[in-house]
Amino acid sequence: LFTGPIEIMVNNSTIDFAPLKYGAAIGARTVKELEIADLRADTVITIENKASYREYCNQMGERTLSIYLAGFPGPMKKLFMRKLYEYAQKYRPEIRFLHWGDIDLGGFRIFRSLKDVVPDLEPHLMDVETLMGHRDQCQPLSKGYGRLLKGLLDNGFCEFSSVIEVMLHENIRLEQEGIR
Repeated sequence: LFTGPIEIMVNNSTIDFAPLKYGAAIGARTVKELEIADLRADTVITIENKASYREYCNQMGERTLSIYLAGFPGPMKKLFMRKLYEYAQKYRPEIRFLHWGDIDLGGFRIFRSLKDVVPDLEPHLMDVETLMGHRDQCQPLSKGYGRLLKGLLDNGFCEFSSVIEVMLHENIRLEQEGIR
């Protein structure tokens, strides 16, 4: 499920998805066969949760391509992202690639799995300011959860080191839906 200013080519037919403001979905076989014909976005953003995706789509600009992940991306979502990234590298290297997910273990791991496909990926609203700005929506960490978070620090999740340290100190995590 995605929405934004993109055209894809499949079987010598070009399809413009820009008019589909509330999104479109394509199947796995289509993802395998498609070529990116045109990407008129300045930003490509992946969003972990559906409620946040819908809210974001209602507010996003015309030059954003938004992709709903539904949690961890499977092989076809990664392939779609790889095709977008390769197109951008070749034709539009100024396009920014962002990921917005939960400020928690899963959100950080999802980011890492996408960064393997899109090396220039940046976190969006997954920082200390966002976490502390929505402190009233946070949940506590369990003891085991805290150990897993500490493990991320030891395994090179440097993009999130400051937010992980605050999470551990404050004993909190934040679901994406808590950000309003």
